[in-house]
Amino acid sequence: MTGPSRWTQATTWVAFLLVAAVLSACVTVVEQQRPHVQPQPQVSLVPSVEGMALDRARAKLEHAGYRLGDVAKERDRYAPPRSVLWQDPEPYTRAPRGSRVDLVIAARARPDAPPPPDLTSVPELHGLRLKKVRRALRRADLRLGEVTERFTDRAPAGTVIRQRPPATRRVEPGSAIDIVIARAEANQPLAGANVPKLRGLPLEQARAKLRQAQLHLGQVTERADANARRGTVIGQQPAPRTQVRPGTAVDLVIAGRQPNQPVAGANVPKLRGLPLEQARAELRQAQLRLGQVTERADANARRGTVIGQQPAPRTQVRPGTAVDLVIAGRQPNQPVAGANVPKLRGLPLEKARAKLKQAQLRVGQVTESANANAPKGIVIGQQPAPRTQVRPGTAVDLVIAGRQPNQPVAGANVPNLSGLPLKKARAKLKQAQLRLGKVTERADANARRGTVIGQRPAPKRQVKPGTAVDVVVAGASQEQQPDAVEVPDLVGKNILGVRALLERAGLKLGMMRRETKDDGKRNTVLEQMPQAGTLVRPGTTVDLVVLKTRDK
Repeated sequence: MTGPSRWTQATTWVAFLLVAAVLSACVTVVEQQRPHVQPQPQVSLVPSVEGMALDRARAKLEHAGYRLGDVAKERDRYAPPRSVLWQDPEPYTRAPRGSRVDLVIAARARPDAPPPPDLTSVPELHGLRLKKVRRALRRADLRLGEVTERFTDRAPAGTVIRQRPPATRRVEPGSAIDIVIARAEANQPLAGANVPKLRGLPLEQARAKLRQAQLHLGQVTERADANARRGTVIGQQPAPRTQVRPGTAVDLVIAGRQPNQPVAGANVPKLRGLPLEQARAELRQAQLRLGQVTERADANARRGTVIGQQPAPRTQVRPGTAVDLVIAGRQPNQPVAGANVPKLRGLPLEKARAKLKQAQLRVGQVTESANANAPKGIVIGQQPAPRTQVRPGTAVDLVIAGRQPNQPVAGANVPNLSGLPLKKARAKLKQAQLRLGKVTERADANARRGTVIGQRPAPKRQVKPGTAVDVVVAGASQEQQPDAVEVPDLVGKNILGVRALLERAGLKLGMMRRETKDDGKRNTVLEQMPQAGTLVRPGTTVDLVVLKTRDK
């Protein structure tokens, strides 16, 4: 090979090596500048651990590929200690595997906390449809709260995938249970009603707006608010624009009266000197109503005009309050024009009431009197007497035949339970076809603790079979139970002020039963249980019997 050809071959090899080196450098630069793509973590549904013990919840999360995050404590006197109250993220929401799930668990209740009331257990609702959910909650004395929907491919559409509080939790009867229902498609719009914004509306307008949105009014509570007009909505649950099922209850908080704020309401007008019909019109215009009308002879006033009123003029009262009037009546020697009192003797009370209504009169006070010659409940006396001329609307007092002192009463005889232990008292009541009612404690240094020292109804009282007999048992003295509070005397007080008295004493209003009578002041407390002076635990409920007068 000649010299030039060797030179050409060497040059070619050098050029080839240079090109290869340049290409290798370019590839390295490109590789370094390309972004590093990390593999995406797998996403799945977070399992529900609410209601579980902490150790069991941790195991379930780890088995599903999640880690236990922060654990906070919250006092809850209903939930078992160290059981999960809430979790974040919420159950059945999508989250990357390996992410943390924070929990809130129940702490032990304070030792001095008042005892919880009678509780009911939350039923298991998972997998149920809405109709069956309502039925299950009704059986457990609970109500349906907020209903929302969430996409999931793990449950049939329309079935419950979450509930709050969780199943088996002990809660107060009447509590609201919120549920989440499975939706079939991720992008499907939430079916149901849209909760309207109600803040600032008066209660009646809020009720109408809810009806228009196919919802209904739930629980209404009052809260003092100096910046809001009394009676207007200042809070709602669920919040505005929440999607819920048609028919869901929306709870409202309305502005109430400030502690030192005068009662806003109607102003009682001055009615003296006005004829009765004109006075009635004035009251209607002031959003008040006519109460009891009585007559009194007055030589200086025109007959039929108002000569007295209660409440007095310019008194601030609630709208709808009844104003009683006194009108000028007939002078002693002046003939009476008006209604003729019918003869009622011998009629049953209901027939007498109907006959008085037909004569434009009404039943006044009804009293009983023993009468061996008349059946029980028959009218044996009346005032005014038959054929007396009176003004329309006058009350006619009646006397009806009552039970003879020695006449046997059909029913069960209440046994004497004094001095018996509670277990024996219960057995004795069962033997007498009665049942044990409310049991309260009262300190008594002269009685053995746990024995009966009081009862209602009293011994030897004739009652219907199956009647509940409330008992008071001897408890620890106030020195032995320093936290005990004394039940205030509520008999004779108006029900409107009773709640405040109980709250000041650290007690709560319990069951309220209304008893109808023909006389007495409406909404007055007739009986209470526990009785006044009884020492009870703070938070104890006090049951009442309240007077309800008959419509006249």
